[in-house]
Parts: sequence; structure tokens; C-alpha cells
Amino acid sequence: MARRGWRRNLFLGGVGCVGLVVLLVGIAGMALLWAGMSYRRMGPPEPEAMARQIPLGPALAGESAAAGRPPIRLEIDLRQGMFTFRPGEPGSEIAVEGSFAGEYFELVDERGPAGETGQEVRIALTPRVGYLVRLMAGLTHFDGEHPNQLTITLPPDVPMDLTLRVEEGVSELDLGGLDLTGLTVDLAKGEHELDFSRPLARDLPRLDVRLEMGEGRAFNLGNARPGELRVSTRMGDFRVGLAGAWPPGSTSTVDVEHAMGDLTLLIPDEVRVDDRSSSKVLLGGSSSRGLREDGSKSDDAPLLTISATTSMGGITIRRY
Repeated sequence: MARRGWRRNLFLGGVGCVGLVVLLVGIAGMALLWAGMSYRRMGPPEPEAMARQIPLGPALAGESAAAGRPPIRLEIDLRQGMFTFRPGEPGSEIAVEGSFAGEYFELVDERGPAGETGQEVRIALTPRVGYLVRLMAGLTHFDGEHPNQLTITLPPDVPMDLTLRVEEGVSELDLGGLDLTGLTVDLAKGEHELDFSRPLARDLPRLDVRLEMGEGRAFNLGNARPGELRVSTRMGDFRVGLAGAWPPGSTSTVDVEHAMGDLTLLIPDEVRVDDRSSSKVLLGGSSSRGLREDGSKSDDAPLLTISATTSMGGITIRRY
């Protein structure tokens, strides 16, 4: 009797597992069918040319700082496309130009009232349809013919607290010369390059950079002159360069966390590295000759305290 009950329970369990698999396959099939029907109804994505100016009101041309007003709080969140960021001319507005597939994506800009914490501005390119529909439309392949190609121009003389996210795509970001009071950069799932081609208008108290899932490059981070720099990289091939106009006699901390992939951290020859700097590796490889100090630099040279942590990946730290 016990053996018969055991066989019965095993049979019922097997039937249940098969039923669950059939149910999941059926749901997946229905999702694919629905996505195919949606794509046929909408048709291939067609790029729609656009040019949009986003006025910032009384905070232009450095008036915020002169009048004691808080900076603009600007959030930019872009997904699936090819994006270029560059500084504009003094006195200009925020400009968004290029093209995007309007049937599949929505480009929004929202402005909140100016309060004690500053005026809030949000720019976002977000999908109108699900991932499977976009997959069938070929919107997950990024090449020169992708319909979403936007250039964002930022005014260099408007104080801004900037949060910038780009996901699933290709981006080139030059933030050199901007007047930033705070900056967080989050780049994921694609090929991204961040550069500070010129020193910022003021020193940043803190700079946060995250590069994830793909290829990422961040150059001339010293031109942001951050008092605290935090870099996080994960799942990909990354190169981070600390060259730039670090203020003479300044001290800054650089915290780097890397996981799953390869990271090259480049330290300019003209800065000093604090002897408390370290590189720790868990399940990976490390070459950290760049942390060694030869004592040949003046006491007025910028001093960086670097802490690098790597797990399940490789890190190379060298001078250049």
C-alpha cells in the first residue's frame, strides 16, 4: 500500500510538472503571437525628425548663482537608441534634436515649479510598447540606421544638479565645461563613452559613475575635479581614465568597485597616490603597479587616495 501511494504521488507530481511546462509554453506562445500581431498592425518603425527647445526660465546665464537661487535639478533618462551629449553655447537653452520612432517610443519633457530645492526638469525617451514588439521591430540592434538618434545640448552657464541615465544603446557624452553642482551618470547595456573634454565651471563635491553590461569608457574624470569619485563597473570591458585638471594641492578619494569582466584604471603621471591606497581582488586577477609612488613629485601635486575592489574579474591599474 505504501509503495502504491509513493508511485501515485510521483505520477501526480510528474503530471503537475508537465502541466506547468505546457502552461508556460502556452503563455510564451500567446505572448509571441500578440507581439507579432502588434508589430504587423504598427508596421516598421519610421524615424520622425524633431527639434525641441526646453526653456529653463529665470535660471539662465548663471543667474541662479548670482541671485542665490538653487541650481536646476535636471534628470535625463534615455533608452534604446544612439545618443550624443554635448555642451552648447552660453545663453542657450536645453536642446534635443534628431529623430525617434514615435509609434514605438515617447519623448517627454516635464518641468516642475521652482521651489527651495530648485526647478526640476525631466527629459525621458521611454517605450510605448513591450520588449517583444520592439524585438520584432529590430529596435534592439544599434547601428547607423536606428530610428532613435538624439543629440542633447546642455547650456554651459546654467548651474545644474544632473542625473543622467542611458540604457540599451550607444552613447557619446561630453560634459566638459558645464556648470554642475552634482552629477550622477548611469550607463548600461551597450557601448558608452563619457568624457570631460574641458574642466567643469566648478569643482564637484562628488561624482558617481556606473558602467554596466557592455563596453564603457570614462575619460578625463580629473576635469570634474571631484572631492569624492565613486566608480562602479560590472559585466563588461571598461576603461577609466583619471587625467584632467586636478587642483594643485588638492586631495580626493577614488573608490572603484568592479565585478565580472575587465577593468583598466589609468592614473596620470602628474598626480600623487596616497600610500594608504589599495587594490583588493576576490576570484580574479590584478596588476596594480600604478598604485606605487616613486616620490619624484612635488608636495603640491594633487593627491589621490584610491581604493579598488574587484570580484570575479580582472583589474589593471597603471600610470600614463
